[in-house]
Amino acid sequence: MRTREEIRARERENYAKNREQRCARRREIRGQRHRDRDRAYVARNKERYYQYQTSHRLGIDLADIMMLRDTQQACAICGGTNKKYRLAVDHDHATGVLRELLCGTCNQGLGLFKDDPVLLHKAAMYLLKHRKVGEVA
Repeated sequence: MRTREEIRARERENYAKNREQRCARRREIRGQRHRDRDRAYVARNKERYYQYQTSHRLGIDLADIMMLRDTQQACAICGGTNKKYRLAVDHDHATGVLRELLCGTCNQGLGLFKDDPVLLHKAAMYLLKHRKVGEVA
């Protein structure tokens, strides 16, 4: 039978050996708790969170964004209105100037073409070149 000191010494040894695993697990649990809390906050304050993120991230006055949202109801490029998702606030990345509202597809398309009109024109010419005969635009 082991003495109390031997048992305590073994426990201390195991504690020291597995310290990093325990700390990692504790960080994981704590991080998950914070993520859950943040998600719950966003769900409760969706509009407020969106307004703050949009104006803060873009560095544009919230009043300007809200005025644009009140006046424009459809995508500036395709004219589509998606009731499920709100229109994206398009801005010039170089100057930070607010442009117009775009649907997600058009906004991503501009981003993938790096907001370069020459590149977009080349893509349009490519599509026109390879259009099938008799196909209507």
